[in-house]
Amino acid sequence: MKKKIMLLAIISALCVSMTSCGMGDVNTNSDKEDNSKIESSIPSEIETNANPLDYENSEDGLIKYFKESGIIPNDANETARSYQYFDAIGGKAYTYVYDNSNITVEIYEMYSKDDDAAKLSEKAKSFIKSAKDTNSVTVLNQNVNAFVSNNDKFLVIYLSQQDDKNKQIEENFKSELDKFCEAQGNKNNNTNSKSETNTENSNADNTSSENKTEDNTTTSLTEE
Repeated sequence: MKKKIMLLAIISALCVSMTSCGMGDVNTNSDKEDNSKIESSIPSEIETNANPLDYENSEDGLIKYFKESGIIPNDANETARSYQYFDAIGGKAYTYVYDNSNITVEIYEMYSKDDDAAKLSEKAKSFIKSAKDTNSVTVLNQNVNAFVSNNDKFLVIYLSQQDDKNKQIEENFKSELDKFCEAQGNKNNNTNSKSETNTENSNADNTSSENKTEDNTTTSLTEE
């Protein structure tokens, strides 16, 4: 228990220290701190009608999907995160109390467009690899629980004072994260396929038009 509390404190200390260096913007509003102590009501198993395709393929879109799926409660305390530490392009954290346990979820967007995945820095790649290989990343010389989406777009840090008791909540995050990214990937593939089909049809129409022009020219010369 003490170890889990210490890890939560370390993550908070990281954000505060980076903010003092101008690397992040952590909201320390006292009202929000009080709200984080309120017991949040979230289901241990997710049954949602939220469709991943209805959301933007971004950090904000994913967070909105998580909220409307019910795994991030609406009364969770939101703070910005110093995403530069991970060489990410954005980051936010949500803290809430569930079943007498403090839970912190940090969500980092590692790249924007799919083509940018190949442009990730070596530092960003090292965090992603660590999360894949060990289910953790190192922050201030401490290993914290972490996982990534199946397309490496999102890095998620999940901290709970009672890991065993709240294991199902972590699994909910993982499954819904993969569902979101898989749906977004299929949407992009369908969009690209339609674009290619339209291009092929346009080329075919142009060819047909050129053939008709040649036929008309031949007919005109014959008549003369």
